[in-house]
Amino acid sequence: MKIGLLRVRLLISPCPSLKAKRSIVKRYINRLRREFNVSVAEIDNHNQRHICCLGIVAIYRLSKNVEHTFRRIVEIFEYSPDVQLQDYIIEII
Repeated sequence: MKIGLLRVRLLISPCPSLKAKRSIVKRYINRLRREFNVSVAEIDNHNQRHICCLGIVAIYRLSKNVEHTFRRIVEIFEYSPDVQLQDYIIEII
């Protein structure tokens, strides 16, 4: 069994308030949970309007499945109109 952790740092398009930021972040969290069956949480930068850091965890039998899922998630953020991918880190245990 392999446990994967993906940390994603996102720059959010101009947000007038934290409420608007949370709306965008919540939409992505729900989408990732629904499409990939992963656990997702905002892990840092809670009170900054333009930056978001998400922690995403997945458990699979093979590490290649973890890597494949995380690459697909990263692609979602790379081609998203609402957010800009700043940085990401993949760890597999």
